[in-house]
Amino acid sequence: MVYIAGQILVCLLIAALFGFIIGWLLRGRLVKDRIDGREKIWKINIATLEKELELARSQLKTRLQTSDEIMGKSAISESRDDLTRIRGIGQYLQGRLNECGILTFKQLSQLDANTIAQLSKEIGPFPDRIVRDQWVQQARELIK
Repeated sequence: MVYIAGQILVCLLIAALFGFIIGWLLRGRLVKDRIDGREKIWKINIATLEKELELARSQLKTRLQTSDEIMGKSAISESRDDLTRIRGIGQYLQGRLNECGILTFKQLSQLDANTIAQLSKEIGPFPDRIVRDQWVQQARELIK
């Protein structure tokens, strides 16, 4: 009787060991599947954000072109101001502003709040830089 109880106990321990190993293997697969699922969601989110960024860039360029047309700025491409004279604008930011269609002090001085918000997202790492460094006011002073 003790012999049979010992055999049953050994069989139960072996079964528990196999159950533990199988559970551990399945858990690893489930975790991997969960990580893969999250990675797919992140990739979709990144793609969506990239599309939104492209849309915002195109809207900003359209708005700047429209404002140029309204203000009669057809000859702007021929004349550019040295935007680096404004405190807070270096060569890099001048290039980014030029890519967005801001070439003169007059253009910079006539930016409204919505355009400033879109332009801030477009030009880079410090989104409040235009307002904080008072680019619009500085541009107005340089026009005088």
